[in-house]
Formats: sequence, C-alpha cells, structure tokens
Amino acid sequence: MNGKFFQSSKSDDLPNIKNSKAAPDNPFDDISIAGYKILKILHKGSVSKILRAFDTKTQRPVIIKILKAEELTPIQASRFRQDYEIRNHIDSPSVPKAHKLDFYHHRPFIIMEDFGGQSLFSCMKGVKLDIANFLHIAKKCVQILDIIHKKEVIHKDIKPCNILYNPDTDEIKFTDFGISTLLDYEHPALINPRSLEGTIAYISPEQTGRMNRFLDYRTDYYSLGITFYYLLTADVPFNDPSPMTMVHSHIAKRPAPLSRIDKNIPVAVSNIIMKLLEKNPEDRYQSAQGLFLDLDECQNQLEKKGRIELFVPGKNDISDKFHIPEKLYGRNKEINLLKEALYRVQAGSTEIVMISGYSGSGKTALVKEFKKEIEDSGFFFISGKFDQLNRQEAYSAVINALRALVVGILSENEEKIIYWKESIIKAVGENGKIITDLIPRLELIIGKQPEPAEISASEARNRFNYTFKQFVNVFTSSGRPLVFFLDDIQWIDSGSLGLLKSLILNQGIKNFFLIGAYRNNERDLSHPLFMFLRDVRASYCHFSEIETYPLSFKETLDLITDTLGTDETGAYQLASLIYKKTGANPFFLKEFLRALYKEKLLFFNNEKQKWDWDFEEIQAKSITDNVLELIIDRIQKLPKETLHILKHA
Repeated sequence: MNGKFFQSSKSDDLPNIKNSKAAPDNPFDDISIAGYKILKILHKGSVSKILRAFDTKTQRPVIIKILKAEELTPIQASRFRQDYEIRNHIDSPSVPKAHKLDFYHHRPFIIMEDFGGQSLFSCMKGVKLDIANFLHIAKKCVQILDIIHKKEVIHKDIKPCNILYNPDTDEIKFTDFGISTLLDYEHPALINPRSLEGTIAYISPEQTGRMNRFLDYRTDYYSLGITFYYLLTADVPFNDPSPMTMVHSHIAKRPAPLSRIDKNIPVAVSNIIMKLLEKNPEDRYQSAQGLFLDLDECQNQLEKKGRIELFVPGKNDISDKFHIPEKLYGRNKEINLLKEALYRVQAGSTEIVMISGYSGSGKTALVKEFKKEIEDSGFFFISGKFDQLNRQEAYSAVINALRALVVGILSENEEKIIYWKESIIKAVGENGKIITDLIPRLELIIGKQPEPAEISASEARNRFNYTFKQFVNVFTSSGRPLVFFLDDIQWIDSGSLGLLKSLILNQGIKNFFLIGAYRNNERDLSHPLFMFLRDVRASYCHFSEIETYPLSFKETLDLITDTLGTDETGAYQLASLIYKKTGANPFFLKEFLRALYKEKLLFFNNEKQKWDWDFEEIQAKSITDNVLELIIDRIQKLPKETLHILKHA
C-alpha cells in the first residue's frame, strides 16, 4: 500500500494516551462506565453507539459497543450476545477481539480491542480508490472473508462500514457479527423489506427472502462485490429511497459495469466484480481462492506491465465447500406448460393445474422454479401447504397464503395501500370481519370491522364462502393474475375444499390460476379432492395435469458434475452408481449425496485441488428403500443433546 490515499488515523482519532496514567475528562454525560474514559463517539447507529475509550486499569485504548435503549427486544439482545460470541468463535487477528460483555444501566456493552482502525467508509470520505490501492485492500478483504467462512460463519452484513482499516499498520479487520450465522445454510423468511436483516444497499438477492432458495456463504460474495463497487466508484449500484424498489433491483436489475462508469477501471477488474454480483449464487465465485487468484493476477499485471489485460474470471475457481446447486434439472417441458397456462390466465381465463408425483419427485421445486421465472412479471403469487398432522385446523394453508398477500400490500407505498383499502371494503361490504377474523393483520389495511349480522349456520357458511370469493376477486380483477399454489393438497381439509368449490365451480372469477401438488403414491380415488377434480373437469375452467418422474441418467449426471465441479467423464462411473442406488428420485438423490459427504465418502482432495470420492466404499454401502429411512438414520446419528432438544421442540 503506497499510503497516499488514506490519512493517518492517529491525529484525529487517538489522543496521546500511550504512556498516560490519566485519561481526559469524560465529555459524554449520558455514558459513564467505571474503569473507562470515553474519548470519542465513532458511530451512532439506530440501535447502538460505537465509542473509542481508554481502559484505566490495563492502560490501553479500547472500543466500546453499547446499545442505546434500556428496553431491549429479545432480538436485539440476542444479536448483541451473538456478536460477542461469534467474534470469540472466529478467534482470528482479522476480527477485533471481544474482551468483555457487561451491562451499563441494563444496557449491554462489549469491550473490544482497538487497533486504531477506522471504517473504510470513514477513510474514503466519499472519494473513490485508485486501482492499485483497491487491489491491495480487496485481496486482504478476500483473505479475511476466507478465514471467517472456514470457521463456518456467514457474515450477512459486509459493507464498507463493517470493514476497519488502519493506514499506519496496513491492518484490515472485519467487524459487526450481530446477524451472522454459524449454519451451513439457512432459509431467509419473506418479510417486509423494511425489516430485512442486513443493509439493503448491500444485501444479496437470496437474502431478501424472495428468491425461494437457501442462503449460504456465497451471499457474502455478493455483498463483498457491492463493497468493491463502492470502493471504486464511491457509490453503490442500486440507490433508491424505496426498500421495495431496492429489493426488486437486487433480484432483477443488472448493475452498470464499472468499466462503463469509469474508463480508468480495467475491464478485467470490472468483470471480476460483475461476477461477484451475479443474481444466481452458482454463477458467482465459488471460492475465496478463485477470487483471490484473479485479483492477484490483476495486481501482478499492473505492477509488471503498468496495465491489466483481459482474462476470463474464475478460471481457477474450485470450491472446497460442499453444496448441491439449487437448480432444477429436467423440468423444462413442465415449466413451459405452467407458463402457457399463465398466459391464458393473463387473457382472462381460470386455470387449474394439478402436479402429481411420488414423495421427493420435485413437485414443489418445480413450482418454486416457475415462480422464480415469473418473479419480475408483477403477478400475485401466494402459497400455502397443508399439514398431515394438522388437518383439523380448517383453512390453514389458505390463511397462510393470504397472510403473505397482506404482508405484501403493507410493504407498498401509502397511495397503493389506500387503493387496496377502498377496493377490499367495497368488495366485502359489511362482512369484513369474516376475513379479518381469518387474517387479523388485514385490520392494518381496512381498519376494525363491525360484527356481521347473526344468521343460521347454513346461511353463515354460504355468506363466508361468498365473502371469501369477493375478497379474492379484488386481486384477480386488479389487472394482475393471482397465482395460488397449494402444496400437499392430498391433506386438504373439508373447509378449504368448500372454499375452492365456491371460487371455481361457479363462474365469475377470472385471472385466477390454482396450482395444486399432491402425492400420487398416497392417492385415494374416494378422497373428496378427487371427486372435486372430476367436477372441475366438467366446469368452465381449463384443467390440466403434470406428473413428475425421476430424473434421467443424463440429468443425474449433470447434477453430480455441477455439485462436484468435474466433467462428465470424471463423474460418469459415480453417477451410474448413484443413479441405480437412488432410482434418480431428486430429493432422495440429493439426500444420498449429503449422506456420502457427511460420512466422508465424498471429500475435497486438497492435494489434487478437486473433489474426490471412495468409489468402492460407496458401492459397498447399503442403502435404504426410501428417503424417509435415510433421514431417520441421519437423525439417529445426531448428538444426544440435540435429539433431546428435538423431542421437546
């Protein structure tokens, strides 16, 4: 690092206290922690303050992170403790050490190491980095992120404010682990954009909860890509006051390439960052090593030639982390059938598509992929799942689906909410409480509703079905089709079936697309559902069926080569064996691969720098007849403490 870009932090951040027994008077009236002299407020966030202080006992500078409010929510308290514990778990010079977790007037605070650093955001002061300085800092950041990931931590909030730099010592450290996770992966919830974990300008598409996919370590690569974008341009690729617009941009909009924004940024560097910013995690870098080698190549070229020539990014990118791509194999025909049905719905028809197949054959995955492909089309898509053990709770799947619809409305701007309020009240009339009893959050849109008139039980049932239909009609007549997905419909309750009949069998609803998924290995033709489907075939609706089958051998081979980063020739023998053992049931196949990895029969060979396997041991491995037994076997191998907690849960 040439030191020209960043100012020294000594003069304005650290008073001359190195050999001093007495620290300056405390200028902060609201905080006085015994044993510490507060020197400076470094950052004021919405929830916490970051203070530079002097420990009078150890005679050393420290950083204090303290929550502002005395009344903490459980989530705030949990995140604060998590920040402390994960720092100690990582236990690396690349993360500021947490010395102590304590309380000041019921407000928790953490005492941390002070290495004299400032955030990159503060260091930059709105000025962009030159290429030489950027490459120096970027390589250090990648090495630190690799250390964090090797400790099985996903950071989830990487941004310039959470990367600390000391220009005097050339040290970089990552901070703020309050929302980090120690899981291999997690499934983010679909919530209001204003309540999302992380910083919305730096959040990955999958972290928004709207991508129907798991979140793993590669979410940090996306956030690091936006951080790099900021370091080179002093701006983020997406910047809008509306959280919903920002979420949409991360999911659907391609950022402007950096070389187009600034011609001084080499195309090779721009391509590296654009690869980090791919929407699909499978298209990003898969390893810190692959990313580091590309940045190193750029730095070497710049130092030796004075310029950076174009090369293909990711040529040395092989991941040593086991993950199966969240990609749908062998379902293009079925996706196209669903799209064709949607086009007809758009034109005003009512469509019903029933998807059947054995357990684990990919029915739900098919619909999730379909949803992903139409995400940017403006359609309403809601879903609910029936539960075999909860069949006595009427309308459960329908209510869960409509709750998500209401949450979506609440995240829109005030003008839209007023529009929906007027439309819903007009549709349901004096019977609004029938719907708010089902979905209490709807009161936030239409207000408290009066009690409906008392009538007989049979009339009340008809009124309920009519009001529900009127409510749904609000969304189907808005110019946007409503796609309603009901999973595990073989366990539908009689009340929900009655609602579907009232919606579909009587003409009047248009722009409505019902997708149902059921297990045909649990099919009982006397079940009321199948009697209902016979009636549907005779109605005005357009009805079609899709059956999901096991994968072909070619599709199995593709899945395994994508998972292990190898070619077809290298994986052919292994794929043949797994194809026979699992019957190519997609879920069974993936669970079998995970079991092989857990038992170290699939492993990353560090010497060869590629994935390897013990073919003879896999061949000798006995396999259960179905995926349920495989999962039970995995559960039984969990630690006793975990099994005890699961029983209580």
